[in-house]
Parts: sequence; C-alpha cells; structure tokens
Amino acid sequence: EGIHWVLEACRTLIDSDLSEKALNPLHNVLEVEPTNREARALMSLARTKAAQGQKTRRNSVVALATVLIASGVALVKVRVDMVYDRRLAAVNELTDRPQEALALLEETFEGDNSSRVSNLRESLVSRIAAIHHALKDAWMERYKAAQLECTMGDERMGLRLALDIPAPPEIAGEEDNW
Repeated sequence: EGIHWVLEACRTLIDSDLSEKALNPLHNVLEVEPTNREARALMSLARTKAAQGQKTRRNSVVALATVLIASGVALVKVRVDMVYDRRLAAVNELTDRPQEALALLEETFEGDNSSRVSNLRESLVSRIAAIHHALKDAWMERYKAAQLECTMGDERMGLRLALDIPAPPEIAGEEDNW
C-alpha cells in the first residue's frame, strides 16, 4: 500500500530533474516487490535521465574549461602585445636621435622581422643616411669654398679657410669616398 506513495514521489522527482534522488527509493521498492512493472519502468527512466544529467554536466565542465583556456591564451596574448608595444614606443621616443634609436631597436628586437619593426628599421636607416649625407655635403661645401679661395682669390684667406675646416665627419662606410 505504501509503495504507491513511494512511486508517486519518485515520479515527481524524475519530472523535477532530480532523477538521481529517485534511484535509491526505487531500488528499495524493487527489493520488496521485484515484479512491480511501474517501479521497473520508473527505475529505467530515472537511470536514463540521471545518465543524461551526468553527460550534460560533463559537457558543461568541458565547455567551461575550453572557455577558460581560451581566455587565458587571450590574456597572455594581450600582455605580450602590451610589452611589445611598450618596447616599440621606447624606440619611437628616440626617433630624434636615430642612431640611438636604431641601436635600441637592434638590441630589443634582435631577429624580429615583423612589418612594424622592419618599417621602423628602414625609417631609421633612411634618417641616418640623410643625416650623414647632410654632414658630408656641409663639409664638402666648406672644403670647396676654401679650394676656390686658394685657386681664384686670396691665398692667405684660402689658407685660413682650409685650416678652419674640421676633419671630415666620420661616417661608417664612407671612409674611402672623401
């Protein structure tokens, strides 16, 4: 007589997605009355729903772990990019002193051939070449003015101009072109 109430409570638990809680009472009912069809059907239904619940929980845990891993990777990527940008900004701050900037770039980004570093490297090399060209042109102008004064004008003035000319600027790779 009490079995009917137990089965009704188990049916309510199964319908409320609490199938695991219904398994023990159904097992007890089947021990007392092993041929009860309704108890067997509810036991089968409770086991099926309990297995589905466990599968859903497992899939949820896997999905959550995947999201956490992806978030961790994204966080690391953002931090690496921030450090990279900071180092690149430090080099950019020295663009008014291109030789120092190039030295820092080569030291900081040794072996880095990314487009940002390559473009900055090319820009700095161009600026250094322009500075060297301007130094060489300025020195050559002073030299030619002294030469012209010595050949066409006052030799003493030409000598004074020639003696006032500083040594040629030291430009790497330009030692033989003077």
